[in-house]
Amino acid sequence: MSIIKTGLGSIVFGLYLLLIFSLGSMKPTIDVGFAEITPTDLIFPIVALCWLAAIIAGSCRFRWRFEFSIFAFYLATLTISSVFSANPRLSFTRLLGVVYLTLLAAIGASVVLTLDRVRISILFWLAGSVLPLLAALIGIFLFYFFPGSPIIADLTYHYGAVPVGNFPRISSTFVSASMFCNYLTATLVLAMLAIKMEWITRRIAATIILVVGVCALSTVSIALGGIALAVGLWIWVTNSKRPIGLASMIFGCVIAIAFLAIAPFALLNRGSATFFGRLEPSSRFLVWSDALRTFFADPLTGNGLGTAVANVTFHNYDGTWSLLTDAHNSFLNVAAQAGILGLVGIVGITVTTMRSTLSTSANEDRNYILLGLGIAFFTAFVYEGLTGSFEEARHLWVLMGLILAAKKIREPHGSGALHSA
Repeated sequence: MSIIKTGLGSIVFGLYLLLIFSLGSMKPTIDVGFAEITPTDLIFPIVALCWLAAIIAGSCRFRWRFEFSIFAFYLATLTISSVFSANPRLSFTRLLGVVYLTLLAAIGASVVLTLDRVRISILFWLAGSVLPLLAALIGIFLFYFFPGSPIIADLTYHYGAVPVGNFPRISSTFVSASMFCNYLTATLVLAMLAIKMEWITRRIAATIILVVGVCALSTVSIALGGIALAVGLWIWVTNSKRPIGLASMIFGCVIAIAFLAIAPFALLNRGSATFFGRLEPSSRFLVWSDALRTFFADPLTGNGLGTAVANVTFHNYDGTWSLLTDAHNSFLNVAAQAGILGLVGIVGITVTTMRSTLSTSANEDRNYILLGLGIAFFTAFVYEGLTGSFEEARHLWVLMGLILAAKKIREPHGSGALHSA
């Protein structure tokens, strides 16, 4: 019987690793009528059912934690918002999606029981990044050498608010260039963590970092500030030479602030200046303003989960038009949809997750792992969340689960394998 229990627990963890591997592929999707299903969405029900079976069989222990109370509060605020929503049917459908996201974090915190499992999970994340990175390189190659290829449309994103030029905006296997850049930010930090922990060889790590850098630049995204901030923070916390670490941190912060500073302004002046002299408002500034009006119109419960919080028609630089309905800011998006209580909930999750990364354990390996995961979360979820709506990004909720798991691990179980490549 104990063998069956052990086997079931291993199966759950194996399926969870498959789910992590799939995070890098939001496309191709399967249209099921009411939604478009990603590969991760197909794997999740199997993982969840096996996880529940493992808990019932006693091969996987689930213990309530303080962090889960914050998740529960967040779900409660979204439920209240859905009741008073402008479109309750849509809101309750989207609420199921948020339950799915919180379960991604809870399952990760439950099945990643040792530092060795943390290592394996991160290595599977890096392995899963190979496909979107390869797809991105193919997209760049085709754009310059075979511009008539029909595949290019599947690997690139429209220019939007980015001035048109002889360069592609790569989205790879993601729904947008900014979402791809967000995934790359977390992936870059995990690759640097893998170098520090000697989980992969320096040659492999250097290749991953180089390709991530090229692909990130090719997204031409405002989220690039997160890449610079992540690198600066990581060098700061890991470099033994304090002047170098401090300089790297300052440089990364300056670049990150510069990207935030340009976000409210259009990158090209088209002769319709409306504020600050000759500077025009960007599409982000317009949707931020619209979303704030939505929030102030119903600050208690919001407009309803999943509903449009803005209604901005923007003339893109490539001549196309875009109807922008989300806030392009994770926290503002939640506030406009779920009111002040929803905002408190998402801020609570953010603060709790960040506090979980500040370890004082005597186990140095565990401390570095938590610091790396914390930097990935801060740059991808918090910083990039100021200029993009990433509150429902699957990979970020899985990242939260890994943080909660690493925090809970007290002893270096399996640490003998931590430094194997």
